[in-house]
Amino acid sequence: MLDAMAQFSVNNLAMLANAHARLLRRDEKLLDVVASELHSRCLSGQPISSDHLPSIVHAFVEKLAFQPADLVHAIEFSLPKVIAGMQKNDVVLTVPPLVGVRGLCATPAFREP
Repeated sequence: MLDAMAQFSVNNLAMLANAHARLLRRDEKLLDVVASELHSRCLSGQPISSDHLPSIVHAFVEKLAFQPADLVHAIEFSLPKVIAGMQKNDVVLTVPPLVGVRGLCATPAFREP
């Protein structure tokens, strides 16, 4: 399954993260691969959508307390691009937990209006 993740949609990747979060199952090998795949999508210019970013952040950061570097980079790239399209409750779900994310930088894109 780990080899096939490149063919998964972002929805599939979010569902994997959330399923593990609901079970409180911190399978770091699998979650590292999910984060790596999300980061590779960002590297190709595709931010994680406003539909998926809140649940991914909640699963990794809040429920599993697991923040691999690839996830941090995906958040740094995606959040500034999609936050304007997020519902208020999604912003509340996503932004406050980011305070505790190690290595998260306020890139220039975070500070732009």
